[in-house]
Amino acid sequence: MKRILTLFITLTLMLSVTANAPAERLGDSELPDIFYQSNIDVTGLISVFPDGVTEVTSKTLTCYNGAPENTLDFTLYFMNGADDLPFVNVEDVPVILDAAYNVPDDVGNRYTTDIIGSSLYISRENGSFAVFDFSDQTICFDNRSMFVAPAGVTAWLDLTNSESKACAPADALLSMSVTYMRTGKMSEFRLGDYQIPMLLIDHTGYVPLQTISDLFLSDIYYSLLYNGDSMFMAPNGSLTADPGTGTPGTFTELYYTKEAAAKSGALTQLTYNELCLVLDSFYGLAEEHHVTSFDDLFIETGMISRLLSNDPADTLSALDELTLGFFSDYHSSVTAHSYLLGSSTIGSAAGDYMGTILEKELTMMIKYDIARMERYPDGVPGYEEFGDTAYITFDTFYMDPTSTYTDMEYTNNSKDTLELILYANSRILREDSPITNVVLDLTMNGGGMADTAVMTLAWLLGGAKLTVRDTSDGSEGTLIYSFDGNADGEFNTEKDALGMNCHIYCLISPKSFSCGNLVPAMLKNSHRATLIGERSGGGACVVLPLSTADGNMFCISGHKKLSTVQNGIFYSVDQGVDPDFAVSDPAHLYDREYLTEYIHQLP
Repeated sequence: MKRILTLFITLTLMLSVTANAPAERLGDSELPDIFYQSNIDVTGLISVFPDGVTEVTSKTLTCYNGAPENTLDFTLYFMNGADDLPFVNVEDVPVILDAAYNVPDDVGNRYTTDIIGSSLYISRENGSFAVFDFSDQTICFDNRSMFVAPAGVTAWLDLTNSESKACAPADALLSMSVTYMRTGKMSEFRLGDYQIPMLLIDHTGYVPLQTISDLFLSDIYYSLLYNGDSMFMAPNGSLTADPGTGTPGTFTELYYTKEAAAKSGALTQLTYNELCLVLDSFYGLAEEHHVTSFDDLFIETGMISRLLSNDPADTLSALDELTLGFFSDYHSSVTAHSYLLGSSTIGSAAGDYMGTILEKELTMMIKYDIARMERYPDGVPGYEEFGDTAYITFDTFYMDPTSTYTDMEYTNNSKDTLELILYANSRILREDSPITNVVLDLTMNGGGMADTAVMTLAWLLGGAKLTVRDTSDGSEGTLIYSFDGNADGEFNTEKDALGMNCHIYCLISPKSFSCGNLVPAMLKNSHRATLIGERSGGGACVVLPLSTADGNMFCISGHKKLSTVQNGIFYSVDQGVDPDFAVSDPAHLYDREYLTEYIHQLP
């Protein structure tokens, strides 16, 4: 692509010079040297402040942390009058981190800062550290996963950390041990290579607010936003939910307070540069999409013209094309538009890229949804018994973070995965139980909370093995989980898990996605369960919520990739998993009497 651009520019110049000149014979003159230079660097990564920084101003404003009622005062800085592009004094970064982790007893005690030459060191209580090096224009972590991990975490690839540490049931009902852990390489983010300003002015270091959001907070699902009046620490890629409780918030009203406006030139360029950095660093399926540089991708696809436009609607359009069109991985999408577009609903280009996605969804809806509705017009019970076979249906993986799931009567609650597991366990393992076959129906399961997916595996198998690889630093690990299936405070008893007492089956379809794909993949890899149906829908990476410097919010397939291990090698589960026995007609899957007889005949 770069050579084609070079040839086009060269030939255009030649034609403009020779348009009125007499025709020459072939070979009468030589092409200029530039014609043969195939390595000319064509890039959208250029300086945000090409003439340097001559003015620094500041503004102290209200920062909303997770919910409107949680606030603190914070000072942002602005360069050369670009009042839509906020910077942070790096010595204030621990304040942001303390607020984000929201551990009141720990505030002010987790981080220690030291200044050595032109570098600021931030050390954590767990021994990990980050270095802002203004000489090399880099931000380095010795172990980034541990630096951004919640307090008390000892295994940085434990995917149950993100949700369970805010939930009582996970600590009480799920136990984890490490069998294999490989630390990754030191993480070095070369901001200078991306033309992202790291400014050292009068002995004070400044970096963009967006850089702190991307590198320090994205792994705990926070995005830092600025709307000209206030700063926001928005949880879970959303403006409308408070983390941990799921209660509605009012960030939407607080965030969209201005009329639509164009971006400054500085903000436009920083938005592009920062987007390239975060995607190069954290998009977990870059290799599968044959992307080595997102700057190159944006040039080669033509998205660069919209990403470098001052019109914020153009950025939104390009993000739609990137997430829904190019990525098309069902995890990636725009979740909220920029404050610069105003509060009205934005007519984005999403529809242009939804054709193939909607076609597949419509096919699956007709095939599976209608088939199930015909058999279960009033909805599928969470737990059913047909003779010696129990059926358990999960359409999502969810647990109530406000419940302890102890000292309560468990019900056949299909909306709460953990309560349904505990209920099913009590029925299947009851005295004189006739159940010898357990069928888990994941045909409509589009994913959900990793904690409950892991609990499901540990319950079915009497212990779950989860393998994860971090594509950002190369770290990888295998973790073993045990589940307290009768919530009595003890693990690995005969009443905790089905283990070897029952034959395990799992129903899958192309709608089995994300955690709904992880569970059957791990079941099959265990060689202790039988899969029935059609190939699952894939989805290997943990969703990573991000934002852009100009205020859009979006999600991607992140850098923590779920895997299976074969002969010591980690393999992604993104392509889905094949059934052991193919059943292409979903009517047979939802006719439980027919399916029970079919299972009885399987070898």
